[in-house]
Amino acid sequence: MSSQNTYEIEEQYMAPFLEKQRISIDRGKGVYAWDEDGNKYLDFTSGWGVTCIGHANPVITKVLFEQGKRIIQNPNSGLTCSPVRARLLSLMREVLPKNLTHVFFSNSGAEANDAAIKLARKVTGRTDIVSALQSFHGRTISTVSATGQAKYRESFHPLMPNHRFTSYDSIEEMDKALDDQVAAVILEPIQGEGGVRVPSQDYYLELGKCVKRTEAC
Repeated sequence: MSSQNTYEIEEQYMAPFLEKQRISIDRGKGVYAWDEDGNKYLDFTSGWGVTCIGHANPVITKVLFEQGKRIIQNPNSGLTCSPVRARLLSLMREVLPKNLTHVFFSNSGAEANDAAIKLARKVTGRTDIVSALQSFHGRTISTVSATGQAKYRESFHPLMPNHRFTSYDSIEEMDKALDDQVAAVILEPIQGEGGVRVPSQDYYLELGKCVKRTEAC
C-alpha cells in the first residue's frame, strides 16, 4: 500500500473528528519514525501519554511477545486471577504509599478518574467535585465535566452537574470552595494541558489540611 492509498482510505472511512497531517507513519525506533515513503522524522514525544518510552522499545517488545505467546486476556478476565498481575501488584506495593492498600486497573486515565469520582461519591454520600481551572481529566462525559477548560466542555452540554473550579495553586480559593457537599478534589500534580504549570512547594501540604477540615464537616 502506498502513502497515497493510506490517505484516501483514512479520509474516506475515518470519522472526521481530527484534522490530520498527510504523513503516513509506517514504523519507529527509539525517538525516530519513518513514513511509508521512507522519510525519517524525529519524534519529540517518542510515544504518546503513558507510552512515551520510545518506539519499538526492545524491553516492552520482548515482554509483549512473550506474554502474547501465553495468553493475552484471561477467560472472564476480571473474575479470574493472573500470576502476571499478581507480580505487578507486588511490585506496586513496594513503591506505593503504605495507606494505599488496594489497586484497581483501568484502560485509561479517563476511566480511572471516572471510577475515582464514582467511588468518592459512594463513600462520602456527597455530590460535588472540585477541580482546577485549566485542568484536563479526560474525555468521558464525567471527566470532561471535571475538566477546567471550556474548549473541552462547551460542545457536550448538558454536562454532569455538581462540579466546581478554583484557580490552580490557590489555597485561598480552594479553602472557600470546600464544604460539606464536596465528595472529592481532583488535581494534576503538575498541570499538563494547562501549560506545564508546577504548583508552589507547599500547595499539596496545605491542600491536605483543607481537605481534612472538610472531612470533619
